[in-house]
Amino acid sequence: VHLRMAPAEQIVDLGQEFSLEIIAEAGAQPLDMIDAFLSFDPTRLQVLEIVAGATLPTVLASDFDNASGRIGFSAGKQLGGPDPNGNFALMTVRFQARMTAVPGSTALDFVFQPPVRNTDVFYRGQSVLGSTQNGSITIQPGAPCYDFNGDGRVGAPDIMLVAARFENPQAYQAQFDLDQNGVIDVLDIITMATQWNRQCN
Repeated sequence: VHLRMAPAEQIVDLGQEFSLEIIAEAGAQPLDMIDAFLSFDPTRLQVLEIVAGATLPTVLASDFDNASGRIGFSAGKQLGGPDPNGNFALMTVRFQARMTAVPGSTALDFVFQPPVRNTDVFYRGQSVLGSTQNGSITIQPGAPCYDFNGDGRVGAPDIMLVAARFENPQAYQAQFDLDQNGVIDVLDIITMATQWNRQCN
């Protein structure tokens, strides 16, 4: 069985939220339990949520520690149910790149530290893990965050502040002219839409 992170590489902005799946590729090999332990740099990333997949519905452990940069997840098959095989998502982890992160590449690694934090795949008590593939996140300096009302996120109130000055020379204010082309137009609205729900602090 092969465990991998998907996507294996991502490029994100400072403050951006993103998701990562842990994929089990079992082929014809049956399995009944997976322990997945991950490490990450807590100065650059923080976990927001772990969502269990549907194939192994009995969640035995699901936790994370943003102070130490640790994720732990363990799940097994439904009692009395069929033994899963094939390819499936074990879990989805939702991250956020910290606004204070140093831009650059940071690793997401499977952890092998028996007996407590040891990534493994089991079938009837025997390990069937063959290989793993780690992930990498590249944090780039983000575009300016257009949180005009100061609530910490780009949302409808911020877009409305831009829209209220749409193609209105009398209401023109340079801070709402996001591309600085001298007019508040549809391009500025589109730019705002691309930042929808972005956290700015």
